[in-house]
Formats: sequence, C-alpha cells, structure tokens
Amino acid sequence: MHLEKYARSIREFGKEGKLQAAIDAFASIKLGCSTMSSSLPYNSVVDACVQCRDLQMATKYFEEAKEHDLADVVSYNTIIKGHLIAGDMVAVNRLLTEMTEKGVQASHVTFHSLLHASVQTGERDAAWQWLSQMRNAGLAPTSVTCSILLKIVSRPSHGADMSRIMSLIKEIESQIDE
Repeated sequence: MHLEKYARSIREFGKEGKLQAAIDAFASIKLGCSTMSSSLPYNSVVDACVQCRDLQMATKYFEEAKEHDLADVVSYNTIIKGHLIAGDMVAVNRLLTEMTEKGVQASHVTFHSLLHASVQTGERDAAWQWLSQMRNAGLAPTSVTCSILLKIVSRPSHGADMSRIMSLIKEIESQIDE
C-alpha cells in the first residue's frame, strides 16, 4: 500500500471540501493495514476535517491517533489550527500543555500559527507573548516570524512594535553571518 499516495489524496479531498471521500480513503488505509504504524494517514484525515471545518470529526481522528501513539507535532499543529479557526483559545492552550506533558516539542509552525492568529485578531500583546514562549521553547525567530509580526504595525502609534521587530531582524541577520 502506498501511504503517501493515499495521504495525498486524503488531503486533496479535504481541500476540495469532499470530507466523506477523505474519510473513505482513510478507512481503506485502515482496512489494508493490520496495524497502523505511521502518523501520515491520521495527520492527513485530521487536516481534511480541519479544511472542511468539521472540528468534531478532526478531534475524533486526533484522539484515535493519540490512542495508537501516532500523534506527533504535525498532528498537534493541525488540530491547533482547527481550534484557532474556531477561536477556541482554551482548547489551544490545553493542547499546548498536553504537548509539553507528552514530550512533543512545539515547532516554528506551532508558534507561527499562534502568532498569525493573534495578529489576525489584533491582539498585539498576545503576539509578543507567543514570541516569548517560542524563545523559551528554544526556537529562534525567523524571517517568517518577523513577516507575521510586521502585520501588527498598522498605525503610527505602533512604532514601538516596529522597533522591536527591527531588532529581531537585526538579530536574525547577525545569526546568519555567524
């Protein structure tokens, strides 16, 4: 069985809004495997559910992945994305805590999703708090981080934010030189 091929088609069905087709493709993978040993099919079906805005179904498959010890950082990032779309920060924070407890290391993607959501909702202070947590997790800001943060500068009164972002850009440039 070609998991990558099936996973790609599951994600494509999700992008096309064909959730039942994605679920059927996932079910056919499960039928063809005596034991699922890859997180890829689960991550794909969770993504399809999130794409189709069915967070309840996404959560069902995410929980199933966890039961089989197949939930990885991609799984968490995808379900977090679903909760961010739904505006459920309580669930997002619960998932971040769970990641830490289970030893799943948050990635730049994790924090960039959180930063982007904060910027989209105009929560400048929250964006800076996520940046701080990102650094505490041992992840240095990147050009993507700065690009997201630049979106919070929308008025002249946000000049202090611009200064902080420019300092980050200089920090990134000096890291590249080293």
